[in-house]
Amino acid sequence: MNSLPLNEHSGEEEIDRAETLRRQANDIGAARSALDSAASMARGLWISFISLSAYLAIAIGSVTHRMLFLEEPLQLPIINIKLPLVAFFWIAPILFLVLHAYLLLHLKFAGDNIREWERLTKLGLRGLPDVDEGQAIEDSLRMQLPNFLLVQMLVPPKANRAGIIYLALTATVLITVIVGPVLLLSLIQLQFLPYHNWAVTWVHRLLIVADLGLIGLLWPLVLGRPIRSWRTPFQLATYVCAIAMLWISIIIATFPGERMYQSSGLGIQMLRSYLFEGSTNEVDGRSNSWFSNRLVLTGQHFVDLGDDALKNTETTQSFRGRHLEQAVLIRADLRKADFTDAFMDEAILDRAKLGGARFGCGRTGKSDDQDISDCTKLRGASFELAELQGVIFQRARLQGAKFQSADLQGASLSGAALQGASLEGANLRGALLDHAWLQGASLYESKLEGAILGMAHLEAANLDWAQLRGAMLFGAELQGASFLHTDFTGAKLDNALVWRIRAPMPENFEFVTSSQISWQTKFRLPNGEIAKSDSEAYARVVAQAMDSVTIEETRGAIVASLAVLDPDQPDPKDSLGKDAKRFWDNFQAAHNPPNDASYLTNRANYLADLACQNDAPLTRGLLRDHFEPSSKGSITSMYSQRHGIAVHILDGLEMGTCPGAIGVGDDALARLHDWAPDWKPNGDGSASFRRLAASFRAVLDPALFVAEEIFQ
Repeated sequence: MNSLPLNEHSGEEEIDRAETLRRQANDIGAARSALDSAASMARGLWISFISLSAYLAIAIGSVTHRMLFLEEPLQLPIINIKLPLVAFFWIAPILFLVLHAYLLLHLKFAGDNIREWERLTKLGLRGLPDVDEGQAIEDSLRMQLPNFLLVQMLVPPKANRAGIIYLALTATVLITVIVGPVLLLSLIQLQFLPYHNWAVTWVHRLLIVADLGLIGLLWPLVLGRPIRSWRTPFQLATYVCAIAMLWISIIIATFPGERMYQSSGLGIQMLRSYLFEGSTNEVDGRSNSWFSNRLVLTGQHFVDLGDDALKNTETTQSFRGRHLEQAVLIRADLRKADFTDAFMDEAILDRAKLGGARFGCGRTGKSDDQDISDCTKLRGASFELAELQGVIFQRARLQGAKFQSADLQGASLSGAALQGASLEGANLRGALLDHAWLQGASLYESKLEGAILGMAHLEAANLDWAQLRGAMLFGAELQGASFLHTDFTGAKLDNALVWRIRAPMPENFEFVTSSQISWQTKFRLPNGEIAKSDSEAYARVVAQAMDSVTIEETRGAIVASLAVLDPDQPDPKDSLGKDAKRFWDNFQAAHNPPNDASYLTNRANYLADLACQNDAPLTRGLLRDHFEPSSKGSITSMYSQRHGIAVHILDGLEMGTCPGAIGVGDDALARLHDWAPDWKPNGDGSASFRRLAASFRAVLDPALFVAEEIFQ
């Protein structure tokens, strides 16, 4: 019987608590306090976010193509802390997106507080009979709200609801909270784009997608409007701009070497070319396009060493494995730089200084030593008028590359893929081109004195007017090559394939050796393989020449050049045709005389004179490849003539009459002294010179006889 009053008392307490909570929920003072707190928090975050955005924009805007090329650390402004460049571009945009999301969430919470205050204000003014008085009171209350831009944009007083003030409010908020962050992320992508790192660039693209998604999800909640209510022209235009930005970021802003870059349509390529691939202004070294998707560094120096220090330095800069596709390095100084296994397709290095640089293959520990996947890719690259003395291009992919008038003295291109390359007028004296792939290449007017082209693939190559004096072409595949006015004096053509060669000139074959030259063998397949028919062999030769050739223009040029080897087609008009047998029989009878010691003596001295008349790379090549013991003991070996040759060169070096011996290096000089251990300096060199002149009076240059008479 006592429980009823107790239950009544408990029910009254619950009603009182509910009434208290209702009053608190409708307490406009509490709502105003919560709004002030949220606005203060959001204002601090907003100012910090703007400051961070400006700071990042300055830091990222200071990144130059030189910094990207050299991977220089990024020095942050004001605090002067250096950060790794790639790591900065990886981490900074991620942290920026997190902070942007944090700001949007706080703005959403502030928007909720604003709308709650507005609801309670309207609820409190509902009982006033005078509507105008209620609006005036509400407007006064709005004037008392914090001067945070978001608050003033969502609940502006009457004076600020339209006109330039409201437009400025809205524009400031939208630029700093919506547009600015997306543009900053786009700036990060565009600034880093020339570095050609697909992983980091895709992170940038995904962050832009994520940021646009956050804006589309959270900004309507900040405004208190559901997404489906966005149907005004301005809002639709916003959607169109967002889609356009995504399209540019993912489809247009790509770099050479990316899969999407290769698969783009013509319209996309034209737009990309306009925005990112303008011509280079060689005056200020900048691209004429709005942005750039490749490194542009013209006329810049990357070697700070003097000549003496450079000689003792193995590597000045390392770019091993880097992606430098279509990089513009015109007139750049990159001597002794290491580009091993770099990706440099269609790079432009015209007139660059690259002496002693390396463009070879890296060692990955793979068992297949024929694998070239780790070799430098330079397909379609341009080296016109470049200084390439002593450069290493071993097994590099150089299909369609341009070397017009480049200086390649002493360069190593052993095993290099040069199909369709242009080496017109190039200086290749003493260069190593053994086992090189030169099908369809143009070596018109090139200087190949003393070059090594043993086992090289020169099918359908153009060697018109080339200088091949003293060159080694043993085992070379010369089928279909053109030799109009080519100078082969002193060259070695042993075991070469010469089927269908064009425009051979008998008068240019003085002192040539050519044992076992083959004019009937059409094709030589790798690993001794035998084709079922000549047509099948031809198809395999063409396929082999086209291997790894990615540029369509180069592919077409190679196929057109090799058409001269099609066995189903008649002999070219400028080839020997039916006279081939008689020509080559007469040739070998005249240039491979059995047991003719005088022939070898004359040839050896011709090569020695040639070495003295040219530069050190040629001299080193001749010493290395012409005067070593022959493995077969054939008459083409000049091993027995080494003593006289060494005396000739050493005397000329002492007297200053052998410029080709200057700078040959200690190894070559030691070899000469080994060949002539009895040679001693003679002050003026007269004794040795008289001895050499007496031994080879019949073959020496007339100028030498004049010198002999002077010494007598």
